[in-house]
Amino acid sequence: MITTTAPGKVYLFGEHAVVYNQPAMASAINKRIKIELEERSDKEILIHPNDLSFKEISFEYSEDGFKLKNKLKRSFPSLEYIKTAIDLIKREIRDNSGFEINITSELPPAGGLGSSAALTVSLIAALNKFYGLNFDKREIANKSYKIEKEVQGGASPCDTFTSAMGGITKVIPGETLTKKEKMDLPIVVGSTRQESSTSKLVKKVKKLKIENSEIIDPLIDDIGKITLKGEKALENRKLRKVGQLMDINQGILDALNVSNLKLSELIYSTRKVGAWGSKLTGAGGGGCMVALGDRKEEIKNAIKVRDGEVIADQITAKGVEVR
Repeated sequence: MITTTAPGKVYLFGEHAVVYNQPAMASAINKRIKIELEERSDKEILIHPNDLSFKEISFEYSEDGFKLKNKLKRSFPSLEYIKTAIDLIKREIRDNSGFEINITSELPPAGGLGSSAALTVSLIAALNKFYGLNFDKREIANKSYKIEKEVQGGASPCDTFTSAMGGITKVIPGETLTKKEKMDLPIVVGSTRQESSTSKLVKKVKKLKIENSEIIDPLIDDIGKITLKGEKALENRKLRKVGQLMDINQGILDALNVSNLKLSELIYSTRKVGAWGSKLTGAGGGGCMVALGDRKEEIKNAIKVRDGEVIADQITAKGVEVR
């Protein structure tokens, strides 16, 4: 049996602006998606989703595509990532062998923590090992980004790169993706328990930008400037400055109308108990927030008092792992 795991991520700076070629910074967190892959003697592909939103499913694969053995009443985004990943690899190597996939997730779906990227990265890593393809982590990230882009119709490489490489990463769209030196950050990630749609929120910002370009364009540029200042503050270990910049970033995200009341409650309650900075992470509209500060227990309690859920409390230098 092949076992792979890949971490989720939080955005420290830059979500939404990264869509418009501004830099972004993210960090892998200590919650992961695990895939166990085992060969079958037939051509059937059997998926045990466990913590995902659909039930066990089986299908056979040929060059004509997937033939489902049990029908689904509706489509499931997580299943689309799985099918697209399998299709991409099998078309490259022209193989119809069967296998069984068992999936376990510590990440809430549609929560702004890169669950789809972690799922895709972990699966590509498992298929890479299964077929002996010898992809390195960067190639796993690139293929996973291609899959996310195909399923979503558009995506940032930040999520898949961070999940594959681990640690704190910086992305400048169309230019470079770099992993920063190992840094420890005292963070707490809280969930609103509300799912959100990345594609809908990206379209919402796009519409706002088109209708108010003279106002919104400078705000998008300002997020890029915040990211670069945040990078310098991180390198110099000026964590209170990092927190201050996170708060400013959140103010602009509020102006872009991608936050909501529940997110604001968690953000302001964590600031009140001493967080150096708090902001939403991901697309917004629900999902999760991240707080930076050394008073972790107080921050966690503030999230719980507001009926939020504490998801993670550490970043991780470990990216995708295979055993």
